Amino acid sequence: MPSRRTIVLGVIAAIGALLFLFPITTGMLGKTQAVETLTGDLRASFEPDALAQTRADMNTVQAMSDQLQAQTLPDLPNALAMSPQQFQDYMGQNFPDVASGTAQLNTILPKFQNLVTGLET
Repeated sequence: MPSRRTIVLGVIAAIGALLFLFPITTGMLGKTQAVETLTGDLRASFEPDALAQTRADMNTVQAMSDQLQAQTLPDLPNALAMSPQQFQDYMGQNFPDVASGTAQLNTILPKFQNLVTGLET
């Protein structure tokens, strides 16, 4: 009967072989190179000039969203001779994705603003 020490050494050897073979058999080495390539391709996006442009773009998108919600959407039903409820119903029936996206702007944009802020730091 094998001793306990032999069994433990056998288990350790099996785990070592598994840890050695796992990256080779799952293609991890190729994936590592792909991540390295992706990181290299994105490197220019993290340069100060690119980050400044990204911040300017986000500020423009935020200003457009603010104007859409504060001016355009409240005035649009009157311009179309509809009540606000009729306009909401019309948008929900004919353009459900627009209605849904507009309703989510105040949730989505702060997340992107935080992402850009995180990239800037």
